[in-house]
Amino acid sequence: MAYEYNDIDWYLGKKLRSARKLAGFTQSQLAEKIGVAFQTVQKYENGVMRVSASRLYSVSEALNIPLSFFFEGLAERIGAPPASTMQHVIVLSELPPAKSECVRLIADAPDDVVGPLISLLQKLANESASDRADMVSAAKLSVKSS
Repeated sequence: MAYEYNDIDWYLGKKLRSARKLAGFTQSQLAEKIGVAFQTVQKYENGVMRVSASRLYSVSEALNIPLSFFFEGLAERIGAPPASTMQHVIVLSELPPAKSECVRLIADAPDDVVGPLISLLQKLANESASDRADMVSAAKLSVKSS
């Protein structure tokens, strides 16, 4: 399968060229440090060849720059949502078991049930502790009688 040119690869290539020049390296010097031919560095810099994660790490080590440098400004370039909109992304394995189970159950629930569940959870979250306890008790009684 032929390589497809990609905006992200082009962007990373430009960042690589910028970092290399700032560090005072030629393409040949960087290539030698990371164990590739200088033509490979050229291809990386022109976005013609995709840089693997491990190779990008080697480049950051060779140039003594943080790996994050290569991704600065990328989200704006490709129109990705800013990090602030991603603040609620949670890794399920980091949740307590009961919350993880709740997320799993909601994900598996039919669409017509999800909306009311979310409304209920929002209402519970906004209630005082004593009102919340009363609501939970009422819900438990309702489930038991079903």
